[in-house]
Amino acid sequence: MQRASDKIVELEQYSLDAQALFIDITDEATAIGFLRKHMHLTFKIKSNTRKFQAMLERCNQAHCHWVDSDHRHVFSHLAVCHEKASAWQAVLTYLNLKGVVMLPITKP
Repeated sequence: MQRASDKIVELEQYSLDAQALFIDITDEATAIGFLRKHMHLTFKIKSNTRKFQAMLERCNQAHCHWVDSDHRHVFSHLAVCHEKASAWQAVLTYLNLKGVVMLPITKP
């Protein structure tokens, strides 16, 4: 139970960090540094594609599941947190397609 609770905290922190990074790279003014500039340019190119829109929709659905999830049921909430973290990881990986550099955050 305790390990699952600790993993939930790690996955929730990863999701918050991933969302913050995504917000930074969507705005040209905050896309500072090589990685963020590279991801911003990729975002500008890919932002209107169906695949990217589907990925963002998956993130939105995962967030809605996370909001509706009962935090008292540790294992079901862990699965929801994993779904949300995986969705954000897919978005960030897609924006760093060529693997130019390591992402500043890694999924636990």
